[in-house]
Amino acid sequence: MQIDRKSPDIRIKLGDDVIPTSNIIKFLGVCIQSKLKCNPHITKLTAKANRSLGVLHRNLAEAPLKTKLIAYKTHIQPI
Repeated sequence: MQIDRKSPDIRIKLGDDVIPTSNIIKFLGVCIQSKLKCNPHITKLTAKANRSLGVLHRNLAEAPLKTKLIAYKTHIQPI
């Protein structure tokens, strides 16, 4: 991956083979885009949190507010 805001098109060769480039790479759990934007990472985390929130909403519909709050703080906030 080439990290640059202007993104010059540089082809890197190893022998006669051109090494393919990538626009997004995951490093230490964070998705990094070649133009240094974090949109893919935020989109992925938002989708994961919304799915988890939906599960809690369906399964804890009749639960007391205190239980819902504990579940939220335990499962959704860390995301």
